[in-house]
Amino acid sequence: MVGNFSNLSYDIKDIANKKRLKVNVMSAFSNWPLSAGSCRLDLHEKCFQVGGCSPLISHFMVTAAGFYRRAAGHFMRRVEHDEHLIGYVTSGHGYLQIGSTAERFHEVGPGSLWWIRPGVPHYYYAAPEKPWSVYWAHVQKSEANALFDLIGFQETPVLSVGIDQSMIQEFERLLINLNQQPCTNALLISVSARLRAWLCEAAVILEDHSKKPSAIIEHANRAFSQNIGKKFCLDGIAAEFNLSKFHFSRKYKRLTGKSPVTAFMEFKMNYACELLTNKNRSVEEIGYQIGFDDGAYFSKVFNKYIGLTPSKYRSNLGVIKNII
Repeated sequence: MVGNFSNLSYDIKDIANKKRLKVNVMSAFSNWPLSAGSCRLDLHEKCFQVGGCSPLISHFMVTAAGFYRRAAGHFMRRVEHDEHLIGYVTSGHGYLQIGSTAERFHEVGPGSLWWIRPGVPHYYYAAPEKPWSVYWAHVQKSEANALFDLIGFQETPVLSVGIDQSMIQEFERLLINLNQQPCTNALLISVSARLRAWLCEAAVILEDHSKKPSAIIEHANRAFSQNIGKKFCLDGIAAEFNLSKFHFSRKYKRLTGKSPVTAFMEFKMNYACELLTNKNRSVEEIGYQIGFDDGAYFSKVFNKYIGLTPSKYRSNLGVIKNII
């Protein structure tokens, strides 16, 4: 990991006190004290010196970047802000609240890539027991919106890229260059171009993931089989993909045409059909085996999905056998 860059970090309010600069402190950093191996690099002063005069950063410009290693106690709340905020979690966990509703609360873990657009109120913090290690950047300019759409953040602010060593190494090189060289116009242009390419690489990785939808379906089906005798719990399955249960449900339904809850119940009922071929077991026993404490309710659900009650289904099996 990168070394300790704490000597390069300074409070954005110090910049704001320089009258020649018009710095909007709405995107100010947290006051989290940097741990060993962490860095927080502020490029706003150079950005405001260069402004939009160079066509090479007129559409995409990095204004800050860093890495927080095992960031115990790290948190940030902003009601307003004027920059795009991007984070890539490589270990540990954290929590994001995007907007003002509980439905927009997300747990993030290793491999999670998150993006908060300007003007969206938010609150995020590292998990107390296993705090995240996270690469992050602030960016401005119109092309950031196009990259936001390209990567696929329209539906959710958190996506699972996975732990990709090439992405980690590239961000490391970006931070090392900022640390070892004076922040000139050329370096700011170079860093902005490299972060833009880094985000495009994330888009390619996610596009490749989308071409392999069977992984999600197969994983869900395996979870259905392992939990056949339990009530359906989506949280655990969704967490394995670093998705909220809401976004996992929507993705699963887009791939299969049905919700995970419906698919799990169909899985139970099909298994019940197999068990009903054994006439030595009562309908109530079979219902209990697949998670129904109430035999009457089991019969009702079975009838809904199969079109017959369990008893009728079993009697029809005997008729079919005699015909054959």
